[in-house]
Amino acid sequence: MKDPFAGRLKDPSTGNNAFHLLLGNDYSSEFISTVFYLLKDICPEGLRVGNKDGCYPLHMCFYRTELIEEIILKVIQEYPMAASKVDNYGLIPLFLCVMREDSSVNICKALCKAYPDGPKTMNLSHSYPLHFAAKKRRPNVDIIRTLIRRFPSAASHVNGNLPT
Repeated sequence: MKDPFAGRLKDPSTGNNAFHLLLGNDYSSEFISTVFYLLKDICPEGLRVGNKDGCYPLHMCFYRTELIEEIILKVIQEYPMAASKVDNYGLIPLFLCVMREDSSVNICKALCKAYPDGPKTMNLSHSYPLHFAAKKRRPNVDIIRTLIRRFPSAASHVNGNLPT
């Protein structure tokens, strides 16, 4: 039996709904896929809700230990506006994506398509997503190319983290 309220219930202390809890935890990818599609069918509007940290379910996908590309791409498809949502830390999902060592060019491109101004978005330290993508231990060249193509000026911008 399907619970019509499953995606609408929120934790009063965090503002997390079922999507936040599911996508932000390290459950198996099989479990997440199964539950995600059931939740999406019952209550797709749950993907459009931010928690008290300003995080939407799309943000939560990047807090997991391992990214699940299929689910992230589906979340973007279902609610593309989430790509433009800034959390309380000044980050849109594109920042969270490019900060990760395991980030995918497919996810980066989908985020840029959903929110074309993403590569032009500065965070609170006056950095662009390109700065985070390039600063990683092993930068993903395809992601860097994608970001530079979409906003070449970021390559010459000095961010707030560099000494003067």
